[in-house]
Amino acid sequence: MSVLVATKAEMDAANAKIAALTSQVTTLTSIVTILGTRVTALEAVPIVQPPAPPPIVGTDEPVPPASGLVMRETFDAYTAPHNFQPTDSWWPWLVPSEPLSAYGIVPGRGGVGKALQLNYTGSVVGERHLWITHPEDKVWYAPASAAIALSYGFRIHKNGGPGGSPGYGSTAKGMKWFELWRTDGADRSQFGPTAGNGQTGPLWHFHPANSPNLCGFQPVGPYWNQLNDALWHRATYVVKPAAVRGDLTGVAQMWVDGQKIVDVSAPAIGVAPRGGTKVWCTDADVRSIDSGQIGRLQLGEYMNGTLGDGVTDLPMSLEFDDFTWWLA
Repeated sequence: MSVLVATKAEMDAANAKIAALTSQVTTLTSIVTILGTRVTALEAVPIVQPPAPPPIVGTDEPVPPASGLVMRETFDAYTAPHNFQPTDSWWPWLVPSEPLSAYGIVPGRGGVGKALQLNYTGSVVGERHLWITHPEDKVWYAPASAAIALSYGFRIHKNGGPGGSPGYGSTAKGMKWFELWRTDGADRSQFGPTAGNGQTGPLWHFHPANSPNLCGFQPVGPYWNQLNDALWHRATYVVKPAAVRGDLTGVAQMWVDGQKIVDVSAPAIGVAPRGGTKVWCTDADVRSIDSGQIGRLQLGEYMNGTLGDGVTDLPMSLEFDDFTWWLA
C-alpha cells in the first residue's frame, strides 16, 4: 500500500490555514463574551412601563345593530352630483343659485368606494351648501318619540391638506354642520361648531329647534383644530325628542372617534367630565330640547364665517361617507 506524504510546502500551507481559523474562532469567542456581558447589563436595568393613556371620557358610543336600520348608505354607487337618481337617499341642494363646483363625489374612506363632498370657497358671503335626505317629506321611523342614533365618516381639509375652518370666537362665526329637521318642516335642531378660540377652533354644540339656546358646548376634545387634519374621522349622534317640551326627557349627544364631546341630557346636568373645561350641560339646556319627530337630515349648510374676517380659514372641503341611521 502506498502512502502519500505531504511536502513541506503543503504542510506549511495547512498550518497557515489552521492558524487563521484558530484566530477567527478566538475573535468570535471574544465577540460572544462581549455581547453576553452587555445582555447581562441590560437585564440588570429595571424595565419602566410607559404611562397609561389618558382615560377616554364617555365609552358609551352606540353601535348600529346588524339589522333593522332606518338607513344605511355607503354612497359607493354615486357617480356625479348632477347625476343623482330618484332612488338615492341623499341629493345635493342644487337650487339655481348653487354652483355645481360646491358639490363633489370623491373617493371614500381609505380610497374605497365613494363619498360626498362640499366645497366652501368664501367667494360669496354666507355660502349655503348641503346634501339633503330624499324624499324631503319622508317619515323615516316610528314611533315618533323614539331615540335615534346616526353615524358617519367625515373628513375636513383645505386643498387636500390640513386646514380649513368656519371661524371661531363669537357665535357670529362658525357654521351649520348637521341639521335634523322636524317632520312638519317647521324648524330644525342642529349640531354645529361656533365660538371657541384660536387653540380649539370652533366648538361643537347643540341648538334645539324652536329655541334660541345654543347649549352643551363641548367641554373636552377632540376639537376642530385637531380634526381638520385631512384624515377620516367618525361622528356619532343620539337624539331623543322631549316627551313634552320643557321636561327633562330629551337627549342630544355627540361622539367623535368614540370620544363623547356633547351631552345634553338629564344625567349630564351639572356634571363636568374628567379633564373638561366646564359641565356638560345645565337644567335649562335639557329643557330646551324640542319635542318634534326628526324628519329630513342635512349635511353641511350655512357658513357664518367669511373669507378675510381673520379667523375663518377658506377654502375648506367637507367629505362624508358610510352614513348609518338606526333606532337607539
